[in-house]
Amino acid sequence: MKNILFFAILLALTTTLSASATINILLFNEENIVAAADGRIILDENSRIVTESSNKIMRIGKSAAVSWNGSAALFSGKPKPQKIQHIISDYKIQRNIEDDIIISPKNIADSLNIHFSQILDNDSLNNKNIKFSLFIYGYTENQERQICLFTFPSENAANNNDNNLMGKIEMILPYDQTGMTIKGETEVFTRLIYGYDNRLENLECLTEEIKDEINYTLPYYLLSTRDLIDFAVFIIETTIKMNRFNYKSNDGVGGDIDIAVITPHEGFRWIQLDGN
Repeated sequence: MKNILFFAILLALTTTLSASATINILLFNEENIVAAADGRIILDENSRIVTESSNKIMRIGKSAAVSWNGSAALFSGKPKPQKIQHIISDYKIQRNIEDDIIISPKNIADSLNIHFSQILDNDSLNNKNIKFSLFIYGYTENQERQICLFTFPSENAANNNDNNLMGKIEMILPYDQTGMTIKGETEVFTRLIYGYDNRLENLECLTEEIKDEINYTLPYYLLSTRDLIDFAVFIIETTIKMNRFNYKSNDGVGGDIDIAVITPHEGFRWIQLDGN
């Protein structure tokens, strides 16, 4: 029994749960935000599947949510790793955030930065296995859409004197813009929609004129909520199916597909959770 316990502790201290090959998609128009994510978590060192039903979309109050990708569990000097979902759940409990409370995504991002910075220490900055990002999105009390990207660690976290905050927050889209943003395993998406591998982005011959010519143009402002949902599922399912035949893939995208919609009036609602 002691040997089993020792092995379990050793495994927890030496491996990092990763969802770095996951897909997080946000699509948005003037009416709503559609969020979608796969459910797979893998072990980094051997791409072994841990679960197919991890919930990478988490509701925050009435009209906001968080989607995460990267390290699925964080090591911060404690006996066992802390799961991203549990850290965010604790954040909601500590701040008494109920489902009928409206908090702006920017305020959520700022307070989550403080929350994570209190949990993690400087050793975490030196652990290259710990790297994650969060989409934080939704609507303010004035029904203005906000989409933030929280990245840990920030490039200058070690030298950050602003209350020792370790993450970087950026507003990634104007409130009146329609379109989409995506994080995680984007290779299949960029080849399909943009027409080229994103590693070719800086080639001199790949001019803006050529990009405009080969890119698919999607009229997000004309698409219905059902269209946005169908497109998100299409991208995730296509990535899963393509990675099946790509021997270079770490097979990190898969499992259940979760889908949520946020509207400025009705707030957050699940369309599909745990594949149902």
